Amino acid sequence: MVIFKDDFNMKKAEAIQYKSFELLEVTTTVSNQLMRFLTIYRPPPSQKNKLTFTMFKDEFQNFAMEKSLCNGNLILIGDFNIHVENENDSQGKWLMELFDSLNLE
Repeated sequence: MVIFKDDFNMKKAEAIQYKSFELLEVTTTVSNQLMRFLTIYRPPPSQKNKLTFTMFKDEFQNFAMEKSLCNGNLILIGDFNIHVENENDSQGKWLMELFDSLNLE
């Protein structure tokens, strides 16, 4: 759900369905600059949902590369269920290296 004031012209993009994460993409223009807000939720992998980090890695890497090439300013927020604050976490390292390689801060 996205809630905003009437004076914002927000548009919800039709999102591709991914197996390993959920996506909400909303765009708006601020001072003649396109702003692209991407909200991601990655459920924690479990035997019940049969999701794995490898599935997420493959899907998200392709998704992030594609979105980094789109016009406008990109704002990526969400819950990845990855511990980027832990320097020893290999998944966190991978995610931060991906963002760095795409010039995302």
